[in-house]
Amino acid sequence: MQQPEATPVDRHNDTRREYIPEDHLPTSLSTAVPSGLSRLLQDSPTASLADRPITTSATPVTPPSQSASPRPLIDPNAAGTCPCRTPVLLDMSRCEQTDFDLLDWLNKSVMLVKTVPGLSPLPRADRALLLAAAWKELVILYMAQSQFDFDYLIPQGGLDELAQKISGPGSIPVRHGQCCIHWSWIEGIPTLRSVEQLRFILHKFREIRPDDKEYALLRVLLLFNADLRGLSNSPAVEAANERVHTALMEYENACYPRDPLRLSHLLLLLPGVRGFSAKVFENLFYKHLTRDMNVEGVLRDMLRD
Repeated sequence: MQQPEATPVDRHNDTRREYIPEDHLPTSLSTAVPSGLSRLLQDSPTASLADRPITTSATPVTPPSQSASPRPLIDPNAAGTCPCRTPVLLDMSRCEQTDFDLLDWLNKSVMLVKTVPGLSPLPRADRALLLAAAWKELVILYMAQSQFDFDYLIPQGGLDELAQKISGPGSIPVRHGQCCIHWSWIEGIPTLRSVEQLRFILHKFREIRPDDKEYALLRVLLLFNADLRGLSNSPAVEAANERVHTALMEYENACYPRDPLRLSHLLLLLPGVRGFSAKVFENLFYKHLTRDMNVEGVLRDMLRD
């Protein structure tokens, strides 16, 4: 049977190239990642979201009649016009390197929690809670530091297809401005708007060009979040956060004395990193790796290793 084709969206020159769905991830990756992640590579259903025809514009879906079975409602007049309802998939053309990087950044995040001095006095439950809350922020900073870039695809089935792929059938439509979107989108369906939001965040980091020391301090600063519910020792986390903030300020004064606003510019990037939806991020970059597991469950297993 002939494989479906797709057109990747390239924001630079809109060059179209063939999309090649992967049946499985290369086994060579299994030896390059920790044991806690190897099973994700072995079981990765890379082709699960790529087995449908893909195009660069969403196909309008006619709203069902009242007698039809319940389906998510799509406004056919708004198809492909609103970025907050145009779903996207990660382009897997560079599958091997992309997946290696994504898993490597998860492993580095776990190692950070295991080795950073400020976390050693905390119980394991607190460390697991901090990691579960900050893993997305840590990975985004690794992306920015590595100059990571990615392309995406727009599924032909539109929001209907992707919502059922991620959240299952029976998604409930809700109104968002003048367009109709799914409740499941609020729970994490990647869209053009979310992709451009993430690219904007990465672009701002490229403009400031933090050095390795700044990235390391920013990651620890994001990790020490004393406002999390469920922490048994919030004062210790808050004290560690203040120490890291002081260390970052001293570093900026010593290394960038001619740029007095550099620290402020760096700190202003953090709300955007924190505010990006963790569910959208997971569904865009990790869903094809974790399958039925979520990233937080994978991280808990890695912390126990």
